[in-house]
Amino acid sequence: MEEELHSDEMGVFKPPAAFVQASLARQARIRQQMQERNAGVGTVHSVSIKEIEPTPPEPPEPLEPTPPPPPKTHHTHNTTHNTTHQRNPPPKSKTLQTIQNLAQARTHRRTHQNELRAAQAGLDSLERNVLGFKRDIELFRMHLDEDGGGVGERGDARIRVFVRKRPLNDREQAIPSIFDTITPTQTTLHLHEPKTRMDLSKTIETHSFSFDAVFDESVGNRGVYERTVMGMVRNMFEGGRGTVFAYGQTGSGKTHTVFGDGDRTLGLYEYACRDIFQHFTTHHSQSLSLHICFFEIYGGQAYDLLSSRTRVHLLEDAHGMVRIQGLTETPVTSLKSLLTLVKTGTSTRTTGSTEANPDSSRSHAVFQIRLRKNMQVIGKFSVVDLAGSERGVERGNVGKRERFEGAEINKSLLALKECIRALHRSRSGVKQHIPFRASKLTQILRDSFVGARSQTVMIATVSPGSNSVDHSLNTLRYADRVKELRRKGGGGGGGGEDRGRCGAEQQEDKQEQDDNDDDDDDDDDDDEEWDHVDDPLPTLPSFPTVPPTVLTTPLIPPSLPSPSPSPITPTNPDLAHLLRATPPPTSHHITSITHILTTHESLLQFHLSTMALNASLMRIDQLLISTVTQPGADLDTYVEALSDLIARRLAVWRDLEGRVEELRGLLRDEEVFVGEWEEDEGQKGEE
Repeated sequence: MEEELHSDEMGVFKPPAAFVQASLARQARIRQQMQERNAGVGTVHSVSIKEIEPTPPEPPEPLEPTPPPPPKTHHTHNTTHNTTHQRNPPPKSKTLQTIQNLAQARTHRRTHQNELRAAQAGLDSLERNVLGFKRDIELFRMHLDEDGGGVGERGDARIRVFVRKRPLNDREQAIPSIFDTITPTQTTLHLHEPKTRMDLSKTIETHSFSFDAVFDESVGNRGVYERTVMGMVRNMFEGGRGTVFAYGQTGSGKTHTVFGDGDRTLGLYEYACRDIFQHFTTHHSQSLSLHICFFEIYGGQAYDLLSSRTRVHLLEDAHGMVRIQGLTETPVTSLKSLLTLVKTGTSTRTTGSTEANPDSSRSHAVFQIRLRKNMQVIGKFSVVDLAGSERGVERGNVGKRERFEGAEINKSLLALKECIRALHRSRSGVKQHIPFRASKLTQILRDSFVGARSQTVMIATVSPGSNSVDHSLNTLRYADRVKELRRKGGGGGGGGEDRGRCGAEQQEDKQEQDDNDDDDDDDDDDDEEWDHVDDPLPTLPSFPTVPPTVLTTPLIPPSLPSPSPSPITPTNPDLAHLLRATPPPTSHHITSITHILTTHESLLQFHLSTMALNASLMRIDQLLISTVTQPGADLDTYVEALSDLIARRLAVWRDLEGRVEELRGLLRDEEVFVGEWEEDEGQKGEE
């Protein structure tokens, strides 16, 4: 009896075997369905919670055991249901589609990583990093959608900005660690900057910029000309003024774009000259004449390239318009004579060797064609090849001359940038002083930005190499700032903080100046009062004739010019405005270079005056000797006169020596500052 009770009690806690098998089969089917749903394959069925949880078995009757239930026809039902579902599959849900996309992306990523690991086998760390960067850029280009318009071009825009990418040159292709970091489209340029994360892993940061148009390495100079400059030629014969200038890093292709490569490749200027002469032939009966001038701005001074680099001077009238005194303006009657003159001027242009380019242009070259009618300028076309832009600490181990060149170049480019920024604010409704007088370059280009019929085209050239990413990024940001002026027009806010403000009186003077911007004949008004923009070269002063009675007359040689003060800050308000808008290291260096050049100019003028004074004193010496050798000469008078001459000479030479020591000290301080600057930059690079 105890055995039967024990058996019955055990039967309560043991479900039938068939029921357990059916429950396990049902759970297996559920797990299979969940796996298929996670993998994105097959059909997903909704399963209720009641179906997932196994139903607890009912206890059998204590006396009559319950027979096992017959097997259910669940398999047949599922098979029929699946067959029907496969014939008419329902649309996939958004969640399922997202899961499938994530799975595909994960598969592609793992495939890319496996291929990258296989390709990196046997490579050193640098080669592995370069290969990783290249693969990331290739993936970006594979998934890039070509833009269809972007900013787009406007035929009536006063300022248009284009960007041109040059191909990798032979020297860059020979270095395995240099690769292409630029992806251009129709109106957008993507710059891929290699970066290192905090965990020391490598990645690519992509910067995108939109412009009026972007030219890749497959577009030649002819194609660039047709899209950028051709319309400005017609505007010139309609009384307008057009200016095209190229901006970019040293070696990025500026000079190649503007002036070409000899007879192999024509530059923008030659294409423009050909079209200008075609229009000129059509309008030849209207008493028109063409005149050209070609000059460069080097070291803050202007030099005539058609007259053996003779120094010329900038004059400014009451309206702020600039005229170049002493500049050769040559009439031309044929295309051949014009091209010959340009080649002559180009051969005399100042160049130098830098780490980026062994034959770098170290000056801003300005080529102008002036259309005259009855000797009055009615149209002007200017082509400007800007010197290469680079930071002063990134030109390698260079001497003082190269540093001075770079400082002057960057100062003029900064001035150009500040003028554009001020123009943007002025056209946005903010009364803003435009610092055109901060550099010679902005003074000359002033009529390119003001006036109703002025048109300006900027072509920014960029190098695609990974060793030039920083320079290319700075160029693109600079060009983007210019483009922002054209894009926003007269509305919208300004671009960036107002880092420097000039006085209200200067702003009022500038407003009066802008009211006269549309006067196209300022260059030809010979009756205007012109003021010197730069100091003229020192000339030898005239001296009075020494009388024969020199021994009885007190010697008063002509006095020398008094030493000009050497201020720490420039007296030019526009230059002071520029320095306030420039970061401290660069602004301090610009101030130092400006002070050195001003002191050097003063020393040169004083030296020439000293030579002229010495010549006058030598004539007095000759008269003194001639007189004292005559019979009856007074020796006391001779001694006093000679002593006076010696004292004057000593005073002059001491003054000259003091000026030399002052300039030597400035040069020494500048060299110490540059050394500390380079050391700080090196420490930042290591960090």
